[in-house]
Amino acid sequence: MLSNLGHNLIQTKRLIKGSGNYSFFTAFESLGCEVDLLSLDRKGYEWISSFSPYLWRFFYYHFKRFSEKDNRRFQNNLVQKVKDLNPEIVFIVVGNQILPETIKRISEICPNTVLWIGLDPESAGWDNVINSVPHYSHIFIVDPDWQPKFEKWGAREIFQQDLGVDPSAFHPMKIQEEEQKEYACDLAFVGQWNEFREEFFSSIADYDLGLWGKGWKENISPSSPLYKAIRGPAFGEEVAKIYNCCKIVINTHTRFTKYGINMRTYEAAGCQAFQIVDDVRGIPTLFKEGEEIVIYRNNDDLRSKINFYLKNDQKREEIGRNSLDRVLRDHTYSHLIGNVLSKVFVDERARDAV
Repeated sequence: MLSNLGHNLIQTKRLIKGSGNYSFFTAFESLGCEVDLLSLDRKGYEWISSFSPYLWRFFYYHFKRFSEKDNRRFQNNLVQKVKDLNPEIVFIVVGNQILPETIKRISEICPNTVLWIGLDPESAGWDNVINSVPHYSHIFIVDPDWQPKFEKWGAREIFQQDLGVDPSAFHPMKIQEEEQKEYACDLAFVGQWNEFREEFFSSIADYDLGLWGKGWKENISPSSPLYKAIRGPAFGEEVAKIYNCCKIVINTHTRFTKYGINMRTYEAAGCQAFQIVDDVRGIPTLFKEGEEIVIYRNNDDLRSKINFYLKNDQKREEIGRNSLDRVLRDHTYSHLIGNVLSKVFVDERARDAV
């Protein structure tokens, strides 16, 4: 079993608990799989990740591009490791850094070369992913609306697969008093800045609002009513602490999301947090509205629901408990990977029977 988990956070020595890469890796292990990690690396900088994962993250965000020499070395190393391990499955998370010819070479060695992707590669501008599509045996997408695109790009087998939570990273926890002061707020949002989110959160800036994530401080004017809400970046366990300390998680998706549900939805639920989420089609298929999650339809509806639930602690806590029960029962990374493996190996048995 081989899992390639290198995409957004580059790791050469370790995976950070609470990152998606870590959660995929441990989900495979929890199901009894032997897993090997293929990660992006940069020759000469490996010491940074072992010295400080936070410095390594900073390094990645500010120096994203590989040199051509490093890139070719990385591509060849992927293929060589697949040859050496001869795995039953190669599981690629996103794969935007992997060249199409590399995926083709890997698929010739391992017939079960699988892509999992949580963003629309066309919207993200990931040409490597689009051009690699015909070489994957199975593709798992979070949004069924993307299926026609993947069919057009030459996909062979496409499955819609919802996300999940890693309970080892996102769970109810006791927060020390000092950290309570740092993370407590009535409304919390964790996610990077964009113009749409700035406009959206400006409309509720009069509440006790906390904003964590990349880009807020750099793009928000000190004169903006939002500026006082900015708390800085947050990763992994820190995000879980925020969800455990706030009263309401405000969850808004990107403008181009019509069905697919973001990681925030599952991670907040895993922390037993009460959340109010925007009205994307997939939400009611996974959570019971009003019992496990609350949905807002417009700004007036959002403000009305914020006001109601801030005054009703018992109802808020009940919905938070129900959302936790739901994700533990149906929506963990182990559920996700179990479904992936069942689809891949059912297809393999069917091929063998022919």
